[in-house]
Amino acid sequence: MSLTNTTSMIKKTALLAGFGLTSLLTACASHGPSAPLTQENLSGSWYGQSEENDGTTLIWVNHRSTEGKFSLTFRKCRDTTPVFFQLKEGHWVEKGSSYITTTTQLSDENQTWQPATPNRLYVEKYDVQYLEGNELHYSNSDESFVAYKVDDSYQLTCGQPPAGTPFAKGA
Repeated sequence: MSLTNTTSMIKKTALLAGFGLTSLLTACASHGPSAPLTQENLSGSWYGQSEENDGTTLIWVNHRSTEGKFSLTFRKCRDTTPVFFQLKEGHWVEKGSSYITTTTQLSDENQTWQPATPNRLYVEKYDVQYLEGNELHYSNSDESFVAYKVDDSYQLTCGQPPAGTPFAKGA
């Protein structure tokens, strides 16, 4: 191979590598919050689910009001059978590219209690990586989550994910 052909090939490789890097950076940059977060665009009902190590599926729906209250319902399911239930309630606020929840009350199907902290409040921070339409990607210090906006009337039921989400049959 001649020196001219080698130089030409190096230039093409560098150009393609630069194009690939630019595309990758553009894709990563576009997967951030599409607009500044507000109480309004984070409000509503958001459904998520994850597969647990014990073979169960954890499902949740988080109802966040524009007035700053939240109600987060969890169910752990083995197929269509619920094996765990928890409800967290409290207040939430948007802060830049994050939102912060302050849980004031928890309950299961038998009792209600306050968080076991000195001030009886449990504060969590969630960083939002992406919010576009009905899809929300967010994380806390331990793990990442994806949730989809659903109708406020949706009732959390094992084996029946809401229509319009990737979890629904035929999605």
